[in-house]
Amino acid sequence: MRIKALIISILAVIFLTLNSIAQKPEKIISFAKESRPCEWYKTQANIWKKETQKNKKNANAWSNYYRATRYSILMCNGDSVFNQNKWQIMDSITKPILSQMKKYIPNSFEYNHLMYYASGNDAENKFNYIEKAYQIDPNRPEGMSDLIAAYLLRGENEKVPPILKRWFETETPSQGLITWNYNMIAGLDSNAIIFVDGDNDFYQKEWLQQVKSIRTDIKVILVSFLSVDKFRNKTIADLKMPAFTITIQECGSYEKFTQAIIMHILKNSHNRPIYFSSAMQPSNYNFIQDSLYLEGLAYKYSSERYDNIAVIKRNFEQTYLLDYIKKPLLNDVSSGMVSQTSLCYLLPFTQLYNHYKTSGEKSKADSILDLMILITQKAENKEYFEYILELKKQK
Repeated sequence: MRIKALIISILAVIFLTLNSIAQKPEKIISFAKESRPCEWYKTQANIWKKETQKNKKNANAWSNYYRATRYSILMCNGDSVFNQNKWQIMDSITKPILSQMKKYIPNSFEYNHLMYYASGNDAENKFNYIEKAYQIDPNRPEGMSDLIAAYLLRGENEKVPPILKRWFETETPSQGLITWNYNMIAGLDSNAIIFVDGDNDFYQKEWLQQVKSIRTDIKVILVSFLSVDKFRNKTIADLKMPAFTITIQECGSYEKFTQAIIMHILKNSHNRPIYFSSAMQPSNYNFIQDSLYLEGLAYKYSSERYDNIAVIKRNFEQTYLLDYIKKPLLNDVSSGMVSQTSLCYLLPFTQLYNHYKTSGEKSKADSILDLMILITQKAENKEYFEYILELKKQK
């Protein structure tokens, strides 16, 4: 009986220890860098809420409480349920948190930074909040992308390079995301224009160009910003194109408005090569799908057919840096996102694998198949993994 009692006592201690570890507050990192499950964000929201109740002046606790709550809303609601009303739902749940922050920490970096998010389409207020945040603390890396976005949307592009430099000096950058972005632009034709979308598809390219002077001949256009007049007008003026005069009301929807802008740039490109990031939502380019050719990490627009497999081969064999997938040398805070972006290699690599197999280059075919298996394993994507294994069986 004593042994049984001892075992129960030990198990109780283990349970309490594990439970205390599970209840530990953890810093909420942007899910552009690190994505967690829905329930984790819910748990962390409750934990950080208790921290704010212990000390209502704890700006760090308020910030993490807000972020965990916001991300739990985004992660715990499927698109089918959450689609059109998601921002109304978001506001109804997160605005009370911001009201409390205004009461207890109105002059903190955290409050002003988060108010930037909460200001919706009220552009001037958004800019005021993010600028005030960086007047309070100019060296906080977590909101520098927002400050860059604010300047780009205002057409103040000249203010962006020093912020990019400071950002990547104050926060350890993701080597994987930088290399993935490098590979995408390194494989493009000279003087190209590339449409991209999303944080991980944009800011690293800006850093590579504006701080490291890599592929400065390329114009990178963030599609989600094109609906903002100042950004769109400056982009088109910089490209020396005629003004775009169509309104969103004439198009009937944001999606068709964006497509009209893209078509305007296509028609007035002065023969500059046009590309679309393969990481974008297909709705941004599927209206010209028949004129797009995959060249690796990007689709090239062409009115005439050409041998795109030869370009994929050149990029893979001569241009792309892939050791970060095979043998990463550094810990990467964004390793989960790196694994997901690496899935973009699978389609061009599948085409290249078939080319090698058809041309009898067995060792090259085996090598690229092994790399594809590694990519799917790291991304923990069962569907892709099983597909690649089927390819291997067909050898």
